Amino acid sequence: MKDNENVIAILLDENDDRNVILVNDEEEEVEFQQICIVPFNDELYAILRPLNMKGVDDGGAIVFHICLDETAETEDEAMANGYLEIESDDYIADAVFNEFLAMLEE
Repeated sequence: MKDNENVIAILLDENDDRNVILVNDEEEEVEFQQICIVPFNDELYAILRPLNMKGVDDGGAIVFHICLDETAETEDEAMANGYLEIESDDYIADAVFNEFLAMLEE
């Protein structure tokens, strides 16, 4: 992943399964494996597995809300100005993960 590449664009590209690198609150880079993009309640969520994150069990995954810039004029601009945030609502995170499990069964 190059420094100027947009993480959201990589995640939303169904043909791009590269790992992505995010920066945490301590300014540390954390590498994530893409698991799935899940649409839920008219929002998009990414399920990502951290590969080098302290405090997360091997095989554990984190649900991120994909926040696109709703004021953008183009899709590219919406992704470029968007961001990811860890879904802090346990109900939504569990529902997204259950939706992912349902997608696997299809």
